[in-house]
Amino acid sequence: MQRILLKKVNQVKLSDSIFNKLKGIIPKEYIKELTNEFENLKKYYFINDDIRVGMHAAHFCELTSSLLCNIELGLTEDLNKISFNDNINKLIKSSKKTSREEIFRLLIPQVLRAVYTIRNKKKVAHYKKAVPVKIDLKYILNSIEWIIAQLLLQYGNYNDNDVINFLENLTYEDNKNLERFENGDLYFYKDLTLEEIILFHLGEAYNSGRISLEILYEKLNYKNKSYFKKLIGKLKVDKYIHINENGILLSNKGINRLRKIRRSLMEGSNS
Repeated sequence: MQRILLKKVNQVKLSDSIFNKLKGIIPKEYIKELTNEFENLKKYYFINDDIRVGMHAAHFCELTSSLLCNIELGLTEDLNKISFNDNINKLIKSSKKTSREEIFRLLIPQVLRAVYTIRNKKKVAHYKKAVPVKIDLKYILNSIEWIIAQLLLQYGNYNDNDVINFLENLTYEDNKNLERFENGDLYFYKDLTLEEIILFHLGEAYNSGRISLEILYEKLNYKNKSYFKKLIGKLKVDKYIHINENGILLSNKGINRLRKIRRSLMEGSNS
């Protein structure tokens, strides 16, 4: 059985950390919802699930827009019926007499709108599809971490180094079913079929484009080459992959199946 490494980092429970740092400053109901959305966003970011990253990013943006209207403008709102665009417009149009107000009433709302727009750009076509999707996810994560940093800096009165160290240590609970090493080796701690492992490796290579049959075989370190080729043929017949003279690439159908495999790896990982 082969197996994946997520980098091990100091485990810091986001909800506990933010509660301690912003308790009494930000209403508790917002903190609980924001921390839940961020924890899920980061978890799905590390398994490259762009749909769920987008979903939780959108909810995070909606909650933050409502929070800023609450703190900056004194407005209250039902968290189940947040009017994102109205909130952003109110913040941007409000008076800004200090640099702090510029941050919370202009800069953060503009970043929120950018993240929200990227998340909703279903019909926007990229010239090369794979890499921009990963770039989008990276931008979403970095932008939301920047927003959290501003909340800590401005509302919590922490210095830059404290906030940077805090953000670097933020993580979801370790996934015990997979590891990813710095050289690209993958270890799986949950039984997967060879077919599923092939799809997982193709998913890892997806953002870089096609991968040759020989390189994929070497990455698998699997001794039965004839069986490996048989499975590649089956995956092609089932339309999970596309093959040409430049190598192998996951199809949309293959990507959807890969998402199910990645979710299966998350199940029970915290047990």
